[in-house]
Amino acid sequence: MVVTRVHDGDTVTLADGRRVRLIGLDTPEMNYGSGRPEPLADEARQALESLLGSDRRLILQYGRERTDRYDRLLAHAFLPDGRSVTALLLERGLATALVMPPNLWNLDCYAAAERRARSRRLGVWKLPAYGVLDADRATAPGKSGYRVVTGRVTRVQRNRGGVWLRLGQAVSLRIAPESEGLFAGCRLEALEGQRLLARGWLQGKRHGVLQLRHPVQLERMPAAAAPPGCAGLAEAPPAELIK
Repeated sequence: MVVTRVHDGDTVTLADGRRVRLIGLDTPEMNYGSGRPEPLADEARQALESLLGSDRRLILQYGRERTDRYDRLLAHAFLPDGRSVTALLLERGLATALVMPPNLWNLDCYAAAERRARSRRLGVWKLPAYGVLDADRATAPGKSGYRVVTGRVTRVQRNRGGVWLRLGQAVSLRIAPESEGLFAGCRLEALEGQRLLARGWLQGKRHGVLQLRHPVQLERMPAAAAPPGCAGLAEAPPAELIK
């Protein structure tokens, strides 16, 4: 497919007018309305432009869920040589890994690419807003947004709202009822007393709640070794390519 416009690092428009939201990553917002882009938003957009090159072609493969609420196509994006665009941008620290069931293919790879960029403090990971929050020491999570949080699990509770893992005094990790099946093999109650690292969207200023949609967002400390490299186009599961 030929790309005619790159809106930001994760959204493009095709020659036939369809807009595509790339799966597996979230790049800083350009905020065209205000004219005040988030830090590194333009760098992410330019990086995608550079990857497209003069040919401006992407191979797009539908996600399990094909469109979002804005009627954008949801797709895994590959360069003509088969490399994953999502993995490349995550590896450079120009995006955070986005977990949105049911589009979970290649998620382990995307999370590992994010982890490598974070360990090398590349891109967004050198910005104070993306610093690791220690829930054992913090009395409040501060600004909402994508965060990496560490802390010891002081309580595991189940109720109608799902499963709640309390980290220190400042943060709770929530697994909503519709996501519990993905954590079936995780022995969540056994995590009490363990020190964890969690990553995702943190909401709330006095007491933060971080939504866990998939086990890849959660690691015991110290973190496990990174999984093998990303699957490219040749290894993608049988699915319909976008035409």
